Amino acid sequence: ASWWETQTPLVKSATVKSLSDAQISLTPVASLPISLPRAVPHLTRLECEARSAWQSTFRYEHFNHLLGDSAATLVTLKSCDTDAMLRVTRVRVQRGRRLTEDDLEEFNPQTIQAVERCIESQNGKGVFAKTSFKSSKNESPPRPRLSAREVFDDLTSSKEVLSFLEWIHGGEVSSTLNQQLSLVLVPWQSGISKANEYRAIVIGGKVTCISQQHWYTDVGIKEAQMKRDSAAIVKMYETQLSSQCPFVDVVLDVWVDE
Repeated sequence: ASWWETQTPLVKSATVKSLSDAQISLTPVASLPISLPRAVPHLTRLECEARSAWQSTFRYEHFNHLLGDSAATLVTLKSCDTDAMLRVTRVRVQRGRRLTEDDLEEFNPQTIQAVERCIESQNGKGVFAKTSFKSSKNESPPRPRLSAREVFDDLTSSKEVLSFLEWIHGGEVSSTLNQQLSLVLVPWQSGISKANEYRAIVIGGKVTCISQQHWYTDVGIKEAQMKRDSAAIVKMYETQLSSQCPFVDVVLDVWVDE
């Protein structure tokens, strides 16, 4: 079967839209005898467009509505903002220097103001910040960001964010991904900790495995808590997420509120 035949209806719909935006006909893409993802250097231009369209279905924007009251505020970056983020992040990561006022002035003032308005609406609680695809949480302990400066300081110091920005700007990816990125500003949840955060693996639309999110570390989760929280995660997936999630095979990062 072609890769297209293995996709869910929701993924197909999102992919078709991305291809349409890129002015690529679906007909040759749907029949491609390829397995995605593959290494970019081995893809034809058409395959690359298809791959990028498929990857665009992983954008945070597609899942924000699933968060309900905890949904993020999305600040769309203008092309000048993504260019500025690449320049500033590259210099900061390579030189290991601090964010400067000159760096901030590289960004559109309206973008800075939109971030500030979102943070002010949280009444001092702050936000967790990431881009549509990447965050810095694997490089530094997450903490609430209380100003636009803190948001940009965090993201432009990240090697992972830089790697992604260089990839989408490197000519190997079509405009499907590199059209509009967003800053994702999630209301800070102080109740999330290593002791109540889990990773759930869904295969074929069924939760098949649940582990603590932080592997190889004893975070204090006992058997009784694991059984209770696992039951809650399975129930949440089956009653709330399964009908809305566009993937039948997916890995979920979940936290359980006491």
